[in-house]
Amino acid sequence: MISFRYHIVSIVSVFLALAVGIALGGGPLKGEVDTSLVKELATRKTELAAQANQLAALRASTKFDDSYAATSANAVLRKKLAGKSVALVTLPDADHGAGAEISTLIQNAGGRITGSFSIGSKLGKVANRQLVEELTSQMATSTKVAVASDATGYERLGELMGRAIGSKTGGSAYDATADSIMSGLSTAGLVTADGQPSGRADLVLVLAGPADRSDLGGAANTIISQVLGSLATSTDGLVLTGPAGSAKDGGLLKVTRDDVSLERIISTVDSADSGAGQVVAVLALVERAGGTIGQWGAVDAQDGTMPGAPKP
Repeated sequence: MISFRYHIVSIVSVFLALAVGIALGGGPLKGEVDTSLVKELATRKTELAAQANQLAALRASTKFDDSYAATSANAVLRKKLAGKSVALVTLPDADHGAGAEISTLIQNAGGRITGSFSIGSKLGKVANRQLVEELTSQMATSTKVAVASDATGYERLGELMGRAIGSKTGGSAYDATADSIMSGLSTAGLVTADGQPSGRADLVLVLAGPADRSDLGGAANTIISQVLGSLATSTDGLVLTGPAGSAKDGGLLKVTRDDVSLERIISTVDSADSGAGQVVAVLALVERAGGTIGQWGAVDAQDGTMPGAPKP
């Protein structure tokens, strides 16, 4: 049996240990501890200062690049889209500021914007697959738009959308069929027109958002890529652009570039979050109008940074 004396000795030992620790911390070891903390703090401050300088340099470099792109854009793009019309399609989470900049560049290049359209997040949700299947089947019948007999609901949607906003034989009027298609897609919350379109375009520019690393994002990319594949073949040409991150894992541009069947019919440009990337996106439209398809940008772009640049 453990005696009362044993408890007393144990308690005394604990207090002695604490006393020794306090004495050492306030005496012989105090200087070493303080010195170590001061050195560590100084190192951290140096590292933070270096990182701040690097960030400032990157910001200055980006500002310079954007300023150069904005200044030289008119000379680079002058009249290169003259006589061409473009429909702008914005995907969920896309940067509307970048879309506005690209729209201005298209017009400065002589192109005409026939309409702006937004694809809703509802389209990219697997739970709405049956809705898309039934709706597109009904719409193809009611509008008498010819679609592939073996097409999926998403592919039919791309074909219907292509008939509504674009044309394979040059720009056309925004007719009753186009209006009926967009009304049906809008009512279902899948695709909406931002205002009244002025016509159907020669070319389509699609603006994607940043990479989504979630499982939901991966599924949405697969769905949207099917829609865009059919949209591309239903119009005279399609360019997909987005920020640099969209060309990395989880991004729609990467999914498109990794799909052999899609990269043959869709041009892509990453880095649309920069002034230079926005200019290249318009140059890609120019190339697409001339029949050339390519993958350009700063992130694993197999055709180089821009049309005409050396391949990596």
